Amino acid sequence: MGEVGVDISGYTSDAMADFDHERFDAVISCCGCGDKLNDEKAVWKARALFEDWNLDDPPAIDPGDLSEFRRVRDEIKVKVEELLDFLAE
Repeated sequence: MGEVGVDISGYTSDAMADFDHERFDAVISCCGCGDKLNDEKAVWKARALFEDWNLDDPPAIDPGDLSEFRRVRDEIKVKVEELLDFLAE
């Protein structure tokens, strides 16, 4: 991310259980695991906007040259831009 001018070093990946679903209007599942949100986690799918982007997992498929990380990063950028356009309507 640093190579495109975005510093994410201060961010962490946190468990959904650490958050109150009521505080979110939009929820994006990035790894295609939205269909696994059952029982008490199903409330996340009931937000005003829920999308499951089903992105590839770069560490699992990158050949060592960061090409898959870059591809997924660029795919995320397009999806976020589309989401922002949609939310602005």
